[in-house]
This record gives sequence, structure tokens and C-alpha cells, in this order.
Amino acid sequence: IYEINKILPSINNQEFVSKINEMLFNQNKYDLYNDLIKKIGSKEFSKNDFYNISKENSTQIKTEKISSISDNKKFTEDSIKYLYTLSKNNYGLIGDKDKNIYLIQISNIDYKSLTNKISNIAIYEYEENEKIKDNIYDSYDFFLNSKYKVKINEKTLERVKNYFK
Repeated sequence: IYEINKILPSINNQEFVSKINEMLFNQNKYDLYNDLIKKIGSKEFSKNDFYNISKENSTQIKTEKISSISDNKKFTEDSIKYLYTLSKNNYGLIGDKDKNIYLIQISNIDYKSLTNKISNIAIYEYEENEKIKDNIYDSYDFFLNSKYKVKINEKTLERVKNYFK
């Protein structure tokens, strides 16, 4: 290589101008999101900041109700899981399926009462306790089998089974 020429495209080239505009737009968007994440993470973001951003961008603040952690009609699954980690009056950035980013505030959290379905709770509690017991026994069996070589005497096992019948 004897010579390298760097030629900058003309300002009149529309393709070049549109690429530069897109790059600047994406860089500004990234910087804004980065600043918001830093402010939210350090608890410096306030309700006034929330309303000021809405006014500056001429966007209306909308209320969206999420019914459960599996309610991913508007937002992505990861965004909904992130929402469920936040507490009341917290702020965050979440995305939807169209890759739009939203600045959100958790304004209210509704807790459902389980006292009306007490019979179902007892059933679920029993089933979960049984699963926990089974897991403990399986873990203990695995531990014993890995530590000791266990040989089962089939005749003795049959006698014990018959004894309890």
C-alpha cells in the first residue's frame, strides 16, 4: 500500500446525510437512556423529573394496568418480570415488543386476598409439603448412594413389604 485516501462523501448526498442523522439520533437516545438509568439507580430521579420529561417531549402520561406476571400483551416478558421487582413509586425503563422504550412509575400495587379460598390453600400447602419431603428424601438417598455402596437384599425387602400389608 503506497497511498491511502480518505474521502468524505458530499453533504448533498442524501444517503450519507440520513445515515449521519440516524447515528446522531441513536447516540442521543442512548445518552438519554443512560442518564435516566443512572439517576433512577442512584435514587436521584423524582416525580418532577418524570413530569418534566413528559412535557419536554410533548407526550401524554398513560396508565397501564398489568394483571399478572404472565400478562405480556403490551410489554415484553423480561419487562414484566422487571416490573414485578419494583415497589410502589419506583421508576424504571421497560420495552415493548416493537422495541419502544418507556419510562414508567409504579403508581399502585393491588394485592389479592387469598382468605376466600382457604380450602384451596390447604390443598396446595399439603401438596407442596409433600414435594419438599420427597426432595429431601431424594437428596439424602443421593448422598448415601454417592458415599456408600448400597446393596439391597431382595428377599429381605419382600419380607418387610409383606409384613406391612
